[in-house]
Amino acid sequence: MLYIGAWLDWEIHEANMAIPMSPSQVLRKRSAIFFHQTQKDGVMFQGEDRREFWLRAEERNRNNAQKLKNLGMTNYEAVELYKRYLY
Repeated sequence: MLYIGAWLDWEIHEANMAIPMSPSQVLRKRSAIFFHQTQKDGVMFQGEDRREFWLRAEERNRNNAQKLKNLGMTNYEAVELYKRYLY
């Protein structure tokens, strides 16, 4: 599976897999980001977006959930999108 990261994300029509997350799973992901030293505060290639990494990742995942809800899918706290790499 391919994962883009907190700066970019797959468009809904490009993703092959959508992993829903509950509120407690979102908190676990945040905690995991905090334990990863290189993603904790400022990151090396932040670009123009000055939000902290964890906040950017959570907002991206919540936006994915909202987009899927708008398409008639089940409402989740957050959704992580992946694309299958075929070789």
